Amino acid sequence: SAWQPGSGFQGLGIGGMDYGHIVNVIFLKVAVSDILTLFSSRTAQEFFFQRKPHPVLFGGCVFALCLSTLLSLVWPCSVLDGVPVCGLGYGQDRQKIALWVWLYCLVVFIIQDCVKVATWRTIMYFNLFNVNNIVEDKVAHTEEVISGDSNNYDYLVTTSPSSK
Repeated sequence: SAWQPGSGFQGLGIGGMDYGHIVNVIFLKVAVSDILTLFSSRTAQEFFFQRKPHPVLFGGCVFALCLSTLLSLVWPCSVLDGVPVCGLGYGQDRQKIALWVWLYCLVVFIIQDCVKVATWRTIMYFNLFNVNNIVEDKVAHTEEVISGDSNNYDYLVTTSPSSK
């Protein structure tokens, strides 16, 4: 078990933890995975690395990731609303668990992004939900707007659900 000295979990630095540390592990996992999901969800059918994020988004995410990791490490051992919470920096070898949470989140993020791209490719291949026609309409409209051949208002009126 994780509480036994010399166990594999103890060797990795993620041995038995009290409830306060577990709460902080969950906080860190949710914070990191939710922020990483922003990079995957914003690229639609592409992999996350195929489109560079805006510097404001990237900076905000780096700040949020650093802050949430720091808070999970240094939060004082206390009770919040009847729930014990203790920073991962307190206790013997607890700092390593933050590293393992980060590694887990990064691996799951890569898998999630691959599944997203595979799902998009399947949807596009079989034209599920009529997505190919919708995408073609948007691309054609964007090209018209860029070239100046179309009025944006006319496009919105002719494609609105109420006009059908």
